[in-house]
Amino acid sequence: MALKPCVECGREISTEAAACPHCGKTLPKASPASGCLGWGCFAVVAFVVLSTALGAAVSNSPSPPVIPTAQDAAAQKQAAEEEKKSREDSDKLVALLIKNGLVLELDCEMHEAVVDVSLWNQMPYNSKGGATMALSSHCEGKTGYHRMKIFDHMNHRELAGVEAFSGGFYVK
Repeated sequence: MALKPCVECGREISTEAAACPHCGKTLPKASPASGCLGWGCFAVVAFVVLSTALGAAVSNSPSPPVIPTAQDAAAQKQAAEEEKKSREDSDKLVALLIKNGLVLELDCEMHEAVVDVSLWNQMPYNSKGGATMALSSHCEGKTGYHRMKIFDHMNHRELAGVEAFSGGFYVK
């Protein structure tokens, strides 16, 4: 039971009282339309229910089938060829990185590479990014996941990496 001040004497009375027990002032009954159950509230609730029902009906309606065109097929073929070429380029770069002694170990299952830290530290930032991306792309062909971490050969400290979900290359 909530309390409110009497409009006549100002003392606290029940919100359900028909009259003030202190001064006898009769209190007007609240009309049903003045509460939350009034027409305004009813209209809002009805609008929300109808909007939800119509939205569900529209989202459940079948969409027309998409028919691929010859242009779509050509674009897909070109994209596949470009991806194949990019993977071949990555594989060539990885072979070169291993041959030149930068990459000492490459574990595609763990998505990790161990590098010669003295050679790594001589590389400019963008070359480090290119090497890391090439290693990741090389391993992605074997595992289907684009990720790579580069570690120092001296103390196995993480130097850099690339994560498909984070949006790119990072250096620690």
